[in-house]
Amino acid sequence: EAAATRRGLGAATLARRGRTSIASTAPVGSGYFDAWWISAGAMSVCAGNQQQNVVTRLDAKTARVTAQSRLAFGSNLFSVAADDTACWGANAQGVFAGGRWSHLPPLGPSAFVGVAAGAGAAWVTAAGRNTLFRVRRAP
Repeated sequence: EAAATRRGLGAATLARRGRTSIASTAPVGSGYFDAWWISAGAMSVCAGNQQQNVVTRLDAKTARVTAQSRLAFGSNLFSVAADDTACWGANAQGVFAGGRWSHLPPLGPSAFVGVAAGAGAAWVTAAGRNTLFRVRRAP
């Protein structure tokens, strides 16, 4: 507790406030991690499960699971991002938001991608390609 206080965090700040299962019934595929990636916005928290290629959306105020989406294709979810209305997920083959998706162009020697959300779009990086893609949700 003393070390945490020195960093400006009190015991109340670090206390666990509850636990929410994000387990999925989707089959386990490749990948090293189950609950791994996380992102939060004002209304939602998004958590990614790399082994099952699943994105879970939780209500930020209640911590209740509001949706789980298995990515429609590809494998090894590498990143998630939260915006006002959805959780975005990205793997080497595409970008996903709820039941909608966009294929990514072939990524070349690296399949690692990162995603951030803002202004109704996802911004996706492709490691080893020095590239940034903008993907907008269709109306």
